[in-house]
Amino acid sequence: MKKCFILFTLFFISFINYAQTISGTIYNKTTNEVLPGASIYLNGTTIGDVSDFNGYFELNLAKITNTPLIISYTGFKTILIASKDLSKKLKIYLEEETQQLNEVIISPDKWSRKKKLQIFKNEFLGTSENAKYCTIENEKDIQLMYNDATKTLSAYCNQPIIIKNKFLGYQINYNLTEFEVKFHTSLNGFRLIKSVYNEGYSFFKNLRKKVTSKTIKNRKKAYNGSSIHFMKSLANKRLTENKFEIYYKSWPTLPYKYFTLHTQNGLTKVNVNVESLDILYNKTDQSKIQFQLKNGSGVFYIDKNGNHMPPKAISWAGNLSLKRISDMLPLDYDLTKKQ
Repeated sequence: MKKCFILFTLFFISFINYAQTISGTIYNKTTNEVLPGASIYLNGTTIGDVSDFNGYFELNLAKITNTPLIISYTGFKTILIASKDLSKKLKIYLEEETQQLNEVIISPDKWSRKKKLQIFKNEFLGTSENAKYCTIENEKDIQLMYNDATKTLSAYCNQPIIIKNKFLGYQINYNLTEFEVKFHTSLNGFRLIKSVYNEGYSFFKNLRKKVTSKTIKNRKKAYNGSSIHFMKSLANKRLTENKFEIYYKSWPTLPYKYFTLHTQNGLTKVNVNVESLDILYNKTDQSKIQFQLKNGSGVFYIDKNGNHMPPKAISWAGNLSLKRISDMLPLDYDLTKKQ
């Protein structure tokens, strides 16, 4: 059975809430001229804007906290502003991107692009039912390399990867910052996937102005049993009510026996002292949550949107590790509303 662990890193560090509405102007750092057409968005959400002719933008951040602001513009370096550094009025200066030659590959890459692209798509988009309805619009922009010495497939992209998910009704612009698939060889000589690591920034847009009832149903299905659903349930102490069961070393246990929760200002601190726990959702979906421990204990935080931090504090195996980009919903997705 393929064993995969996947992490979607969302780069939030600060635990400080910020103003509900922010605005600002985007400038070219070299010439001090305004930059119209820059993309400004909260990472992992549908909240974004494009700077106007005067380089001006405005965003309403009513429901999102602890999520960085991403600013990108073709030919310029993408920058990230942590939530603690956001203010009501911003002046943002972008540096021009220096064109660099691709790194020289010392060890020859024996795999064909077709083979590498298929593995990338399987591990990036996923292989769930949803993935059948996903297409990458700019596959040609993705650079792929297999290193036989380290048995690692890496992917890079200088442009946002544009994904159309017709099942969930979103277009996702994904700025890929790191992607690795590590392989190992089994005793009988087969190459198997050992781990998958994915890191980047994402912005969601509805494919249609009016979201259909079928799409709403599909989004609800994707949300139920997801990692965000689990984290929200854990933080609100509603694991049992939301059909999550916890197992330790294959034995059922009380849902919060191995978690110590402390909530303050909308942020839940979680302490754990075991390496892993098994999760069963709705009596059928089996997953494992693995914790990064230091001196026998681990800690992570959950914000009100169900996002955990730091990202590397947790890894997933089983059903939840197989949920990839094709199953991903924006952080501002609200189950109670028709969206």
